[in-house]
Amino acid sequence: MNYKKVTATILAASLLIPVAGQSFAYGSVNSQVESASIVNLRSLDSSSIEQLLDSPKENISFVKGNYGDSEIEYTYTSSGREWKAIEKTSSDFKKLNSDIYLKNDKGEYELFVNFEMDMVSRYKAEITITPQNGEEPLKEVIDNTPQQAGFEFINEQSSLSEDIETRNPSGLPISAWNHYGNFFYNTKIAKYTISYVTNIVVGLVGYSALGLAGAIVVSSTTELVAEIVKDKIPDIWYTDKVYYKTVVPPNPNMFRMKVAEKTTHTFYSDSGRTKHRKGSPITSEVWLDGYK
Repeated sequence: MNYKKVTATILAASLLIPVAGQSFAYGSVNSQVESASIVNLRSLDSSSIEQLLDSPKENISFVKGNYGDSEIEYTYTSSGREWKAIEKTSSDFKKLNSDIYLKNDKGEYELFVNFEMDMVSRYKAEITITPQNGEEPLKEVIDNTPQQAGFEFINEQSSLSEDIETRNPSGLPISAWNHYGNFFYNTKIAKYTISYVTNIVVGLVGYSALGLAGAIVVSSTTELVAEIVKDKIPDIWYTDKVYYKTVVPPNPNMFRMKVAEKTTHTFYSDSGRTKHRKGSPITSEVWLDGYK
């Protein structure tokens, strides 16, 4: 009999069985992981470790860097245990490598698992979880594609901007911001690591119909990321208010080309969209080359 495998299976079953209406019974996980021995925690398989990593994180303290930085090191508590993470993110927020350490009974941090992420599209992340106990690595694609819950068409046409600038590739004046409409979304975000959540949030707010929102400042997402990492509820509700600037042709019947897009992303902690999350709203802007 493979005692190691049996131990892992029994522990996983006792810790990580979902409760109706919730992702996990977090209170139960906290108390049982705290009482479990380090030896038993080391015996968890990759799937159980994935669920353990997805638990809320508290008492976050940065040793190196801060939210939004490409290289960070921090300690935290989760499920009644003390952990340390060392993370490196690519400059485009598409690749991530994280080493997660568990504090042992001697008060020393020992490597527990390696976590890697590769964004294969705007919303889809391929993750690889490699335990240090010899268990087979877990590789899967996490789909964070938001579900559109509604759309409100506004289409407010504006007149010329106060600053009538015609020195652009079209030679035409540019309009003020036109409020096109409001999009209502919901999705779920796992809490594997701080950098993982950062990369997913950047994917949600950093793009537009005109392309990558280069003007999006990652630091503007930090307060929102901090709240998501600590939250016990994986659900995310948000509303995007979309605005456009267009060229203003001499004939009102002529095509008005869009040259800029601005989106205000407002995040909520409830499906009724009445309770704003901290760090919300976040505004991103994209311009076509030569028009700003």
